[in-house]
Amino acid sequence: MNVWASSHLAWWWLMAATGCSGCQHSEDTAASARPSNSVLAPAPSASGALGASLPEENHDADERDVRWLRRPPLRGAPLNASNEKAKEVPIPHAGLEQARPSPLLDPETSDEPSAFEAPLAARPNAIRSYPQNVADKPVPRLGNDPGLISEEWRLQHESQLVAPRRAEAKVVFLGDSITAGWRFAPAYREAFAKYTPLNLGISSDHTQNVLWRIQQGTLDGLSPRVVVVMIGVNNLGGGFTPEATVGGVRAVVSAVQERLPRTRILLLGILPARHSPTEGLRSKISDANRLLARIGWPGSVSFQDVGSVFLDSQGMISKSIMRDFLHPTAEGYQLLCASVEPLIEQLLGA
Repeated sequence: MNVWASSHLAWWWLMAATGCSGCQHSEDTAASARPSNSVLAPAPSASGALGASLPEENHDADERDVRWLRRPPLRGAPLNASNEKAKEVPIPHAGLEQARPSPLLDPETSDEPSAFEAPLAARPNAIRSYPQNVADKPVPRLGNDPGLISEEWRLQHESQLVAPRRAEAKVVFLGDSITAGWRFAPAYREAFAKYTPLNLGISSDHTQNVLWRIQQGTLDGLSPRVVVVMIGVNNLGGGFTPEATVGGVRAVVSAVQERLPRTRILLLGILPARHSPTEGLRSKISDANRLLARIGWPGSVSFQDVGSVFLDSQGMISKSIMRDFLHPTAEGYQLLCASVEPLIEQLLGA
């Protein structure tokens, strides 16, 4: 060991032993400079604050059910005064890979998948909290301050408003990262290119975020014959009850009907998630889909639960179908396209 290395090591041990406040400050500063992760979870109830005091059965705040909800909160424009601000509570996160940056891609012309599904860097962080009563109200995605809209999310929304050939779309897809990733699958273009499809999926969106986007013009100027809606899994994974989530899905369908009264709506059930049918999130998805199936939808709305195509005879999900037991692989999207294309054809012929 050379003299410099020896002296440097001695200095490091001295600082560690004496609890150097400057080192701690530097670490805190570095941590604050890194993009922080954001997970959406339920708001505090009257019986207690967020986090450990909530009954475990009322939310999925463990590593299995929240890791895929993480998004980097970014700077953005102030919320409207009428929008409710979220609260924060710390939660430990660990064991995740470093994500690639999320480039802003043209919604319909880019051939490159973005990093909207990649897990984010591991470090303790905060839960972004949505109150349970906002699933059916328009609320934007939050930035790195509860009073700010995520700038990246807002820019993705705005890029969709000027997508090429947007007004020509005969079929529109509306949803979250599962919908957004769908357009990169070879089967998507093979099945839907003839409809000049417009994909309006944005990663990690909840029902309330889709409602905000609809309110802010995401469907304006369109006259599609069919809108495919698939939304709600982020609500369930973020702590919303099946009942609250279904209320949000109904609100999304109603908002689409209001904007596009002549358009038929194909409402897809929430796709299954997690490897085993006994895991908590899978059970919530099943409950929500049962509630959706019981609703007396108007004639212009067709509800179809196609999630069984992702399951084997034991109700298990394979990584060859869903690489993280949530987002379909190319093979999974091929199964999804094979299930959905005939449904769209049927609606177009009705």
